[in-house]
Amino acid sequence: MPRLVDMFRQRVRSVFRARQVDDDLARELRAHLEEETAANIDRGMTPPAAREAALRAFGSVTAVEEACRDTRRVGWVQSAIRDARYAVRTLARERALLMAATASIALGAGANLTIFSIANALLLATPSARSPQDLVHIRTGNGSHVSYRG
Repeated sequence: MPRLVDMFRQRVRSVFRARQVDDDLARELRAHLEEETAANIDRGMTPPAAREAALRAFGSVTAVEEACRDTRRVGWVQSAIRDARYAVRTLARERALLMAATASIALGAGANLTIFSIANALLLATPSARSPQDLVHIRTGNGSHVSYRG
């Protein structure tokens, strides 16, 4: 259970403090490269050759950073936030589009609410009578309706 809590905290931190998490990751990767470089120097390599060998052994730093970001599994949240910011900026620039979009959403929601209210009152609601189980509705063959009072 504590592992799940730590994972949740890390993911929340990755969403709200992405720059700090990325800086921590870059610092950690730099420390690994420096450690490997120091180990190569201790083996007798020159500093530039040791650094190059450490980079070759480590692989692509960018690929490792991307793999670490993917393990956080919050990329879709960050992408959605980026998309929402872009949409707000675009709509703020295009005032007429914003008004048209707002009006069409309002009209659609109002029409949907009206139609559902009418359908609910006419088709879905039980009849408002004292004893609805005693009501009878008779339909004749030519389309006329006859009520029966019993």
